[in-house]
Order: sequence, then structure tokens, then C-alpha cells
Amino acid sequence: MPFYIFSLILCALSPVLFHYLSLRIYQLCSYRIGEFLHSLSTKKASYFSLGVALPLVSFTILSSFNAPLSVCFFVTLIQTIAVFLFAKLSAKTQLVFTNRLKRFFALSAILSTLLGAVCLIYPPLLALHAQLSAVAFTLSHLILTPLENRRNARFVKRAQEKLNAINPIRIGITGSYGKTTAKNILNALLSTKFTVCATPENYNTPLGIAKTVNDYMKEGDQIFIAEMGARYVGDISELCEIVHPDYALITAIGTQHLLTFGSLSHLKDAKYELIDALNDENNAFFNGDNEGASELYLRKSKGVITGKGQKYGWKDYSCDETGTHFTYYDQTRSVKLTTKLLGKHIPSVISQCVVLAFMLGVSEQSVKNAVFDLKPVAHRLELLYNGNDVIIDDAYNGNESGAKNALDVLSGFNKTRIVVTPGLVELGTRQEIANRELGAYCVGRCDYAVFVGTNAPVLKSGAKEMGEDKIIVVPSLSKASEQLKKIKGDRAILFENDLPDNY
Repeated sequence: MPFYIFSLILCALSPVLFHYLSLRIYQLCSYRIGEFLHSLSTKKASYFSLGVALPLVSFTILSSFNAPLSVCFFVTLIQTIAVFLFAKLSAKTQLVFTNRLKRFFALSAILSTLLGAVCLIYPPLLALHAQLSAVAFTLSHLILTPLENRRNARFVKRAQEKLNAINPIRIGITGSYGKTTAKNILNALLSTKFTVCATPENYNTPLGIAKTVNDYMKEGDQIFIAEMGARYVGDISELCEIVHPDYALITAIGTQHLLTFGSLSHLKDAKYELIDALNDENNAFFNGDNEGASELYLRKSKGVITGKGQKYGWKDYSCDETGTHFTYYDQTRSVKLTTKLLGKHIPSVISQCVVLAFMLGVSEQSVKNAVFDLKPVAHRLELLYNGNDVIIDDAYNGNESGAKNALDVLSGFNKTRIVVTPGLVELGTRQEIANRELGAYCVGRCDYAVFVGTNAPVLKSGAKEMGEDKIIVVPSLSKASEQLKKIKGDRAILFENDLPDNY
């Protein structure tokens, strides 16, 4: 009897113990089974083989020596716990037990237990409990997904009703990159005159926006700024059904998420969904310093295009240890601005936000003060210090233009310059070309390049002119840290793009 009880307990625990890595990838893929399966297909067999093969092999060996079933169970249980601990410790980001994941785990545990009851009839099947829990995993997704979708719809509807009741001015911001930076800048500018509610951190999905409204928006808020992310055509339209924006900012168009969009044309159409949602297309603001955003402006030539050489633009850019300096100008004013934010792209994004701030009545002095007080966004060209070393944390940046901009920033330091990067992902057929170009861009801008993971060979081929002794290829970030210890002296280290576990 104890064997039967223990075997059912083991099967109940299997979904989280044996499939910790899979659950983490499932969560990172926003519970989308298609993306989840694609991510699994990119992993090496060794990524999962430990959890699947180890119990099976051990059980077979023990059974061949006629070991008691209690011994087989005990060994399998210890191995299960060991696999779980290995997976947990090796994951870059840990599983977040949200309410949705708790419901998923509970159902998986029940289904796994029911499937494990088969072991009562044929005990050797205990060795396959990892595979049985995989079946439970799949069934749980099929059962819960429609229920979760209905639950989410109710949550979104509550947010729509609250937003309509408070009825603030609504601003949507989208782009392949630069969304969060623009949102934070615009929030700082407008907060000098209005009470502003903005989506926090990377809350740029339907549930993220709905949660912002339901949990953070207060009576009396005058402006709502919504960052809008997209990976598929139709995603922005779905967000606009919630927000109904009065103003729109297109920060930049690049190749990020090209894999899920399918083509650059589809990507641009998806971003333009924000403009289509406006009642007045003249309330759209495009970054004219970005080719893709400029192309979207030219579709109808309505709205405002900003940038160097435009009617609303910037000039006289310089950058030093005190920050970035430039002059914003339009038809009626010229304003010298200084900010602690780094990068050649900063005048572009600040100018785009300043235009809207002025149009909404923010004073010139308030703009100057707000720009001067801007703080870097965490993990986006954020300067940190470790003794004599300067750390440039650009871990959340995963686009071609941003990565090259970060290398330009690195090149300006009078120290031993090192870049650590796994390269770029989700670019479809362009991924190999983009990573080779990124490797080539390292030449002359850094003294050492540490390339991490599956993109490393391509990155290295692009950076070959640096010299073999200046290029380090490692399988993981932990190995990269070991190699960094070997490079002595005062260093400036750029961490460019830290990929999560689903890549």
C-alpha cells in the first residue's frame, strides 16, 4: 500500500518537478502553445533528457537486479528532486507562480495523479512518470486555455469600463524598440502639469494594460499613457480596443519579432494599427530619424514627424561624462536640453515627446527641468559602477539599432572595452545576417568580445578582424563571467541583451 500511495504522490509532483524548465518556457511564451513548441524545438536534446531518461534508465537497472519496488521508488524520488533543483538553479529567470500558473499546476497534478494510477496496475510504468506528466501538461493546456481566455475577457472589460468612466486623455506608444524609454520620458514631462497614470515597467499586453487601469488608475487622473507591444498582426488593434487612444507615438521600426510577424511588411502594418485607431490622424507623432517610422508617416503624410532637419527637431548633439546635450527647436522656439540618458538616439526620442508636451501646454522651463532630471531605465544603457569598472547594463535591449548604439557608447570609454552578448533573436531569415553584422560592428568599438550561446559562431565570424585572441566564445553567461575575471585592468563592460530561458 505505501508504494501505491508514494507512486501517486510522485506523479502528482511531476508537473512542477520534472517540467520546471518547460513550465518556465510556457510562461515566457505567454502560454501560447505554438510559441512554446517552437521554443522547445530550438533546445538541444540534453536540455530535457536528464529528466526523461534518468528515471527510466535507473528503474530498468534496479529492476534487472530484482530490487524491491520501495527501493525503486526511493531512488526515482531522489532523482526527481535532483532534476528539479538542477532545473531551478540553472534557469536565468525563475518560474513566477501567478494565479494562472497555480491553476495550471493544480489541474496538471490532478491529471498526472489519475494517469499515475495506471502504475497501480503495472508498477514498472512508474519509470515513465515524466512522460505521463507531459500528457497531463498538454491536457491541462487544452482544458484551461478557453477558461482562462474568458476570465481575461472579464478582467479587460472591467478595465474598459473604469477607463471610460475616468476618461483621461489617452496616449498610445508603440514601436519595435524605444517604447519604454519614450513612455518614461513623456510621463516625466506631462507630470509637471497633469496627474498621469502610465503602464509600469513592461506592461504592454492586454492584461498588462488592464491591470494598470484596474489596480493603479485613480479618480482624477488626467492622462493615461499606454505602452503597446506586439508580436503578431492584430495585437495593437486589440490593445486599442481597450485604450481608444487620442494621441499616438511611433518610436521606431526595426526587425525585432520579425519571426513572429512573418515579414517586415506585416510588422509595419501591425504598428500602423495604432494610427488607424485614432479619431484624428493628425494626432500621430513619428520619429523621423528612423527610416521605418518615416515610411509609416509617408503612408498618409498626416500627423507630426520629428527629427534632425525636420520642422520639429534637434541639433547640436554632444555627449560627455555629464550626459547628453542637444538643442530642441520648432517654428517658435529653440531650447537647450541636457539629460543623463546616454546614446545618439536620445535627442530623437526626447524631441518626439517634447513636441507633444508643448502641444498639451507644458511650459518650456518645466520641459528643461524634467529632461535634466530624467533617470535611465533599468537595464537600458544603465551605467553602474563596480570599483574601477564601469558596467553598461543594456540587458533589455534586443534590437539591431539599439545594440549598435550601445557599442557606440562603449567605444567612447577610455578603458579596456568589453562587450558580452548572446546576439539577436526572433529575426527569422535575417537572424544570421543581423548577428554577423553585429559582430562586425564590434570591430574598433571594443577591445574584447565575449559571445554567448548559439549565435556565438556567427557573431565571431563577423568580428574576425578583431583577432582570435580578442574573441571569446562561451556557452552561457556564467562561463562569460569566468572569462571576464581573466581580463585585468580598468574595464568598461557592456552587457548587451540577456536572453531569457525560451531562447
